[in-house]
Amino acid sequence: MKKLILAVIIIIISIPVIHATQQQVVIYLFDSAVCPVCRQVKNDLPGIQKQYQNLRVINYEIVNKSSKVDSNNQKNISILNNMLSMLDKKMKGKSIVQKDQKMYPYINIKGVPHYVNKLSEYTTIKVEFGVPIFIIGDKVLLGYNKVVLEREIRNLHK
Repeated sequence: MKKLILAVIIIIISIPVIHATQQQVVIYLFDSAVCPVCRQVKNDLPGIQKQYQNLRVINYEIVNKSSKVDSNNQKNISILNNMLSMLDKKMKGKSIVQKDQKMYPYINIKGVPHYVNKLSEYTTIKVEFGVPIFIIGDKVLLGYNKVVLEREIRNLHK
């Protein structure tokens, strides 16, 4: 009887841990078939996924192997724009993207995602998103920095 009670206590204590580890973290990756940095990301992701067991990566190619945007790529760009639009609404028009560990406002110009880089008091440029693009939770990361990516994954695992 004592063993049964001990087993029940162990199960009850471990339920929150089991539940917490089952929470899935999803990374949306938008990339190009011809981008060398994107290839590096795809080489690194299996190792990162081993570290974080409940990590799921959903990959959308937005430029094909011929450096063209075909109909499938266009659908994926629409998915990206829809996700960015939803994040923008959630953030009440104050959406920001992170590039090189700096934060920039996000805007959409004629269906093409851009970030706004204020160079000086008088000079502001609008820069089209490059690849890879990661959407992790409410964060949009432009470019690839393995340390930053893993930090964002850890933050969502907490």
